[in-house]
Amino acid sequence: SQGLEPGALAARSGGSRLPAAAERPDPEDVDVIKRATIQEVEDLIRNRPELDEDDVQPPPLVLVNTLKEPLPPHYAQTPGAVLLHVYNLNEDLTEANQRLNFSSDVIAIGGVFHVSTEVYGGEWAYGICGVTCIPPRCEEAHVYQCSLYLGRTHIPEDQLAQLLFALAQDWVGADYDIISRNCCSFATELCRRLGVGELPSWVDRFARILNNGREVGRAAIAGAKSLPGLIEREVVRFKTEFPMRAQASIEFGQRVLEDMQPHVEVAKQRVWQGAEVFVASAQPHVAQVQNGVSDWWLRWGQADSQTQQSLESVSDVLISTIQEPSTIPVEPSAASPAPPSSFRGGGVVTSGVAPRPSVGCCASGTAPGASRPPALTPPALLQPMLRRESLSQEHRH
Repeated sequence: SQGLEPGALAARSGGSRLPAAAERPDPEDVDVIKRATIQEVEDLIRNRPELDEDDVQPPPLVLVNTLKEPLPPHYAQTPGAVLLHVYNLNEDLTEANQRLNFSSDVIAIGGVFHVSTEVYGGEWAYGICGVTCIPPRCEEAHVYQCSLYLGRTHIPEDQLAQLLFALAQDWVGADYDIISRNCCSFATELCRRLGVGELPSWVDRFARILNNGREVGRAAIAGAKSLPGLIEREVVRFKTEFPMRAQASIEFGQRVLEDMQPHVEVAKQRVWQGAEVFVASAQPHVAQVQNGVSDWWLRWGQADSQTQQSLESVSDVLISTIQEPSTIPVEPSAASPAPPSSFRGGGVVTSGVAPRPSVGCCASGTAPGASRPPALTPPALLQPMLRRESLSQEHRH
């Protein structure tokens, strides 16, 4: 690029002053370092920007460590010292930032700050004008708060010029965003390149919170905007793919049925064959069972008929025996006493059981004191009947 007069580069990159909301920065003041050469940037580093007599003098240095504990001023004079200058964004936010970050009775939760990095006597910052360089603590658009001692860098001035020139090519004014790509973002990158670590978390916490919230909101809005299109695409895809998948399923089912049909026929034949074999093998046993049942039923009926006849015969015999005792041959005994003349003989029948013949039966006219006749035994005609009755009862049990 065209060379600049001595001091012109510092004059044109005169800070990251924010113009009014309705104003735009002068194009000549935007990305001055980007348009310069590496040699001009190195000259700017060696010939530190100085204030004129008419310029407002910077406020006194307030040096602290990253924990906001005071440090002696000689730390800032150490060769290669790196300082982070912290500014309140404006006068209205000064008290709020003080309470949120620098009061001893509250936790540092972050505030609205502008920051810049001082190294080798120049204060480097980033804003809507791109990368700029001004004298230390001379930012007029913001209110100075303090300076953090971050450590020492071992990068020499010539390498620092190359580093800043490269950063100026990437950090242009058109890409400035007050939340996501701001002065804190540039200071974090520069300090990392200088080898002094990152910024304390309370410095850019507020901006990071806003950025995260905005990203979430953007993602939600983008999702809401894309939802109708997504639903429409899914409906179209469903309408297109569902009939094809349904047809494929139907064809697959038909093929399965066709493949299974021979196996079904074989299974049916085997079942019928097994049933026929079972019936054929069971037929003799069925006939035997039927014959046994028929025989049993016939025998049961015959047994009942014989039992009835036997009972009737026994009853007739007993009745005739009681009513006609003279028909039973009895030999009187002389030692047996005779029953009274009024006794005619008899028997007792209880619960349908054939009674035992009475031992008191005797011939009519036997004198008292005659010997008692012996016990009666069933006649020969009755014994076969009783035997058949006993066999019939055993058959029933």
